[in-house]
Amino acid sequence: MGWQTVTHTCGHSERYQLYGPHIERQRKAEYLAQEKCPVCREAEHVRDAQQAAEWATTQGLPRLQGSDKQIVWAEQIRRNMVPRMRTCIQDVLGRTPAEYRDQVTQITSDLINQSLSSWWIDHRDDARDPRGLILATLNNNIKED
Repeated sequence: MGWQTVTHTCGHSERYQLYGPHIERQRKAEYLAQEKCPVCREAEHVRDAQQAAEWATTQGLPRLQGSDKQIVWAEQIRRNMVPRMRTCIQDVLGRTPAEYRDQVTQITSDLINQSLSSWWIDHRDDARDPRGLILATLNNNIKED
């Protein structure tokens, strides 16, 4: 165990109490030095969330509901996911029988306009390829009808 001062990539220095054998403490200090300091990481995180919220406003998306932390996280997820959803809808519509196209468009609109932060967080793994989410939601809606 020992205290070590680490200079981060942002230029700020922080003092950390590191545990373990000397080589492990050295490895941890080197790892920490490759990142921004906690204050700069948090400031970057807040700035990214503000930009995502501004983007959502320009897109006409509803304000998210939830705790402050949920909203910050969900804004970033939504910022990454909505453009992909809009791209995927074209692919899905091209493969959808004509009688279901209006339903697919409505479902996608409902998903994009989801206002619960928890929903975006729960579906964050669908951000890379939201096609599965769109098709699963469509399938569930068809079964309900």
